[in-house]
Amino acid sequence: MDYTLLVDPSSSPLERLRNFLLQITTTVQQDECLRCTMEILNFKCEYVGEMEKDLADYIERNEEFLDKLERTYQAARRAGQLRPGLAPRIGALETLVFVTGLLRLRLLGMPAVQRTHDVRAMIDAHVRSRECPQREPATTT
Repeated sequence: MDYTLLVDPSSSPLERLRNFLLQITTTVQQDECLRCTMEILNFKCEYVGEMEKDLADYIERNEEFLDKLERTYQAARRAGQLRPGLAPRIGALETLVFVTGLLRLRLLGMPAVQRTHDVRAMIDAHVRSRECPQREPATTT
């Protein structure tokens, strides 16, 4: 997985998160070879014997992804973007679960998560739920 978008200095941390989530869902949808491989690994593979190492590698890659997400949320906190009360580690875990579930449901062919417009809307809602609420401008009297 290419994590370049998560560290793009030209975007704010939560913009990087949104761009990364859009990229990964689009890539899985458009790259037939990747999609087929993911379908096999997710739904047609038994992780026993020599495949046990692949499962351990999968867990390790998810831990690496989780760490990168946590660093992104820490950067969002430093930038004043992160919703108060949302710990970067919990935000990262929620995003990992969100994207993993979204990709699995897309791979299954669940109609509700196949339309690009709906996927974008879900990603936007996910990222917005992490944002620090905008303060109302002070009114002068």
